[in-house]
Amino acid sequence: MAYIKCSNCDCFVEEGPSFCPECGNRLEYTSSRRAKKRSPIGWIITLVIIAALAVVGKWQYDVYQYGINLHNSVYYIMESAGHLEDAGIQFLSVWNNSVFEIQDDETDMYTRDETGVFYSDFNDALDLLISDKDYQQTIRQAEDTRSEASELMGKLTNPPHRYEEAYRNVKILYSDYMAFYNIVVNPSGNFSSYSDKFEQARDKLLEAYYSVSMY
Repeated sequence: MAYIKCSNCDCFVEEGPSFCPECGNRLEYTSSRRAKKRSPIGWIITLVIIAALAVVGKWQYDVYQYGINLHNSVYYIMESAGHLEDAGIQFLSVWNNSVFEIQDDETDMYTRDETGVFYSDFNDALDLLISDKDYQQTIRQAEDTRSEASELMGKLTNPPHRYEEAYRNVKILYSDYMAFYNIVVNPSGNFSSYSDKFEQARDKLLEAYYSVSMY
């Protein structure tokens, strides 16, 4: 609680009354005190500035975080694509070597029986590959990174202006990636058609990746 000293009787009076209760002298308040009590505009301006800075800071952080999510989505897409490529190439190698009875240290365990004789049905070789734990691990790695990429893509639906073009290109990349994913995980057709689909989808995916690599 503030007090003011009467200039006539030196009595200390609680701020508020205009006259001293002891001697009746008019009390003199400084203009700065009256101004502070009279108007809170200074505080209002300060609060408005603080709020504006907070909004700008939040916007800048959101833009920064969007850029991070965009970068990470591309990373997980291509990480998954790498695992898919490994699995697809192995699948084609086993298929090809089984049909044409080509000996190869990396595929013999799938294409030939215990006596070294090639399986008469290439589907037997492919079934052995698909049930192999290392092959399954490669597919799981592709699926895990696909989940990461899909989650991040869901966070990119409202891009800031500076990232609008990048987002359009990343959507194309993701679409081409999913096409490649489905070809590898769900193989169909004969060897020639499947091989063509695999290579075309992979090349299209890489072309889309080059479009976003500049970001």
